Amino acid sequence: MAANYPGSVYSPRTKENKAGEVYNAAKKTIVFSEDVVKLDEEVVAVENELGLNPKGTSASVMEKIKGIRSLSDIINVLLAIGDAASGLTNYVRIKLNGQLQFYGTARIINHVIMPVQRFKLAGIKDPSWGNEGVFITLDFVHNAVKEAFAQGYIPFRWDSDTDVTILIDWLCDNDARGGDVVWAIEYLARKDDEEVGAAGVTISQAFTGANAGLLQRNIFTTKILKGNIEADDIIGIRVYRDTDDAGDTLVETARFVSLHLHFTRNKIGQPL
Repeated sequence: MAANYPGSVYSPRTKENKAGEVYNAAKKTIVFSEDVVKLDEEVVAVENELGLNPKGTSASVMEKIKGIRSLSDIINVLLAIGDAASGLTNYVRIKLNGQLQFYGTARIINHVIMPVQRFKLAGIKDPSWGNEGVFITLDFVHNAVKEAFAQGYIPFRWDSDTDVTILIDWLCDNDARGGDVVWAIEYLARKDDEEVGAAGVTISQAFTGANAGLLQRNIFTTKILKGNIEADDIIGIRVYRDTDDAGDTLVETARFVSLHLHFTRNKIGQPL
């Protein structure tokens, strides 16, 4: 009789001992139905475990086994999840140290918001605190340079081959569409044994306001450059309205609400 497998799982017929015969394991030269039934059950269990297509797309099961070269290959297959169409060029892998690492174009954006409550005043060129409804603001006048300060951290999960995008939220009490506000960001990233008082890098850009009381969110064209920061750095940030710049033409108080930092993330978790 031809084998059914792998066309179907073996379905053995019922077997019984001869009338009057009772199973006795000590009788080595006699085959009882219990012996054959046990073997049938093992065959069925193995075929169910393998499934009806154990060789997959390989020529045989042996060829499939030979295609898995080592235990590390098995681990890589199990721990890598990605774009099959790209041949796993873009994928996520759980590394053996527990870190989740992104490869190729597999990336995510991390959003850090810095509301005005995070900013401190130095007591020299201070803007005024205010509020608009439930929002706290720092109010920057049009005829003097005012400044506010905050500190942050460059996280380990940042992709060190990317720049950081900056956005600013602000508003005016009156129609601000008739002029521009030059918002400026000075930043400096420092680590152990680096001078804190060194000159920072300044980014500034003129933005046209919105209608009265409407939140305006602007994106700076220039970014915090990857060459100026490193993971685990402490970063100091100074926000000010550059009223000395000829491009600052809006004769209105600009009310700062929040700063946003968008950085690219290519890992989760830091090895111990």
